[in-house]
Amino acid sequence: MGKPSEYTIRRATGPLTIDGKLDEGDWLACQSVGPFQFPWYEKGEKEQTIAKLLWDHENLYLSWHCYDQHISARETQKNGRVWEDDCIEVFISPNPEKLFNYYTFEINCVGTMLNMCCCDWYPQERRFWEPDGVVIGHSIPGPTKEESPNDAEWVIEVAIPLRNFLCDAPHTPPEEGDRWRLNLQRCGGITNAQLSLWSFVEEPPSYPWFHWPPNFGTIAFSQEPVR
Repeated sequence: MGKPSEYTIRRATGPLTIDGKLDEGDWLACQSVGPFQFPWYEKGEKEQTIAKLLWDHENLYLSWHCYDQHISARETQKNGRVWEDDCIEVFISPNPEKLFNYYTFEINCVGTMLNMCCCDWYPQERRFWEPDGVVIGHSIPGPTKEESPNDAEWVIEVAIPLRNFLCDAPHTPPEEGDRWRLNLQRCGGITNAQLSLWSFVEEPPSYPWFHWPPNFGTIAFSQEPVR
C-alpha cells in the first residue's frame, strides 16, 4: 500500500478571472499536481489531465486541462447525472481529524455542476448540497456537446469560496501549514470512458469508486506567492 499524494498549494498574487482560459501569469507559474492514475484501466487511450490549485484569502482555485479526443456532455440540469459526461470532480475534506466529512463538486465539460455534502452534521436525506458563490469557467461553450473529429482538449476553471467549509475547516481562511485532504478525479464520457484520479492508495470495494477518503491526497497551504 502506498502513500497518498501530496501537494503544496501557493497563494495567488491577485484576482483571477474565471473564464476557462488559464492564460494568467499565476496559472502559468503554478505547478501541476502531477499525472493522474488509471487504477481501473482495461483498454483504450490513457488521456492525461493537468490539474493545478491556488488560493487566496477568499477562494480555493482549481483548474483542469483535459486531453480528450472524444468530448461529450448532455446533462444540463443542476445536480443531474454529470458523471455520465466528460467531467471533472474534486472531493474536499478540510479537517484531517474528520476525514470522512467531505464535500463534492462534480462539473461536466460545459459547466453543469452536481454537489453533495457527505458530513456527519449534514442531513443525508437531503442528498444534494448547495454551495455558496462557486464560479465556473469552461472552454466548451455548451449548453451540450457532441463528439467531433476535431476534439482535442477542454478546460475547467473553478473558484470555490472558502466560507463553504466553515463547518469543518480548523481555520477559514487556512493558516500557514494547514493540511487538507482532497482528491481530483475525471470521468471519460461516452467514448473511451476512462476513470482517472490524482491520488490512489487502496480501493476496498470490488468496483471503481471515487468516494473513499483514505485515497484522498494532502494539500499543504503556503503563504508563499506562486511567483
